[in-house]
Amino acid sequence: MGRELQKKKRRSGRQPIRQSNKTKKILNPRGNNIIADNWDKKSTLSQNYRRLGLVSRLRAPTGGHEEWGGIVDARHDDGMTDVVRGLVEQARNPAPKRARHLSEREAEWLHKLVARHGDDTRAMARDARLNPMQQTAADIARRLKKLNG
Repeated sequence: MGRELQKKKRRSGRQPIRQSNKTKKILNPRGNNIIADNWDKKSTLSQNYRRLGLVSRLRAPTGGHEEWGGIVDARHDDGMTDVVRGLVEQARNPAPKRARHLSEREAEWLHKLVARHGDDTRAMARDARLNPMQQTAADIARRLKKLNG
């Protein structure tokens, strides 16, 4: 059964579609500002990584060693480029967390739960109509705490 179909496909004049292995788009890194500022769009990914002092694939441990308080970096600044120094500094100073505010719908939902169940968060968690997303009692209590103050 399959052989006839294969012969028919071989005899037809339709050429198979072949995709080229060239990249379709120019690489434009947007994940990190330091890398994006120093990126050369005319170079390839591996050329850019080599110039910036980065490695695209780790093949061995990178030089840190573990101690009681966490991982301590054993490498010194002698082999780092300016880009790598900037990335290390950025990693040491993470962005502060932003507080998430309750939306109007979420506050309205919590008010409905409180109107029906009072302070009983376990009953709120079991209420299938008002709590269709099955939020846990602890999660509802955390949201009520954020709502009240």
